[in-house]
Amino acid sequence: MRRIFGIAAFCIFLLGALSPTAVMAQELRATVEINAQVATSVDPQVFQELQQAVASFLNERKWSSDNFEDFEKIECSFFINILEEKGNNSYNASLTVIANRPVYNTSYNSTLINRFDKDLAFTYKQFDPLDFNENQFINNLTHTLAYYVYFILGMDYDSYEQNGGDVYFQKAQELVNNVPSTSGFSGWRSFDNNNQNRYWLINNVLNSRYASFREGNYTYHRLGLDRMIELKDTAMLSVLNGMASFSKVGEDAPNLPIMQLLSDTKKLEWLNLFSQEKTDVKAAALGALVTIDPNNIEEYRSRFK
Repeated sequence: MRRIFGIAAFCIFLLGALSPTAVMAQELRATVEINAQVATSVDPQVFQELQQAVASFLNERKWSSDNFEDFEKIECSFFINILEEKGNNSYNASLTVIANRPVYNTSYNSTLINRFDKDLAFTYKQFDPLDFNENQFINNLTHTLAYYVYFILGMDYDSYEQNGGDVYFQKAQELVNNVPSTSGFSGWRSFDNNNQNRYWLINNVLNSRYASFREGNYTYHRLGLDRMIELKDTAMLSVLNGMASFSKVGEDAPNLPIMQLLSDTKKLEWLNLFSQEKTDVKAAALGALVTIDPNNIEEYRSRFK
């Protein structure tokens, strides 16, 4: 079992429900979709096979040293949208990665990541294996997928334990460092896409200056959402404390990639979570959102009336 949640009843129930011979599962329950409508000269079967290969790469590979029970698998999705067929089995695409986290004692899943990456170029020929080496850049598609797997794991572990995702964020950073500056693939270098790239995303997370981001992740989810059913008022205070931690980062350095990721990921949840709360809770949330998500502050104000 990978994570100790500190919720005895939950663990006892699950341990009792599992047989002694239960097989440990891999970390992800990832769904994969590839939209290749623009690639009109390519047999659709090629992309169906690629879709299956990507799903196998994500779901069957061992990404951590922990053993995951089936109920612990991280629900996530990877959507690859082919934007351009370049010839010679090469494509330009975008990638959308979404990962969810269950909230204790509810049927609700809180979204941890909703990331749109516009820079996914790759080459794939039918029946090609999806080669990957953690220590060497050999395939941009698998390297990018692995980067987001480790980012997902880092965010997930951080949400259960303070800085629990260190090892996975560091692995993501190592993948960035392994990409040669001469690779020709965008998204890995500090100056790509107006700084909204993989390089700065992971550097933001690991930068001690922005440690409040990771503190907020833990406080908001583990001390806040997970206790909402049992201790509503205390849990909501923790949620607001998590928001205050996020706000510190936004106030210190607006327009960071991690803050863009946060607002893209959490906007709908915040609108739904706070709109039905008391006036003082709405006011506290708005005070934090002014620096967390300034581009959408008028929408929050309208909903929180």
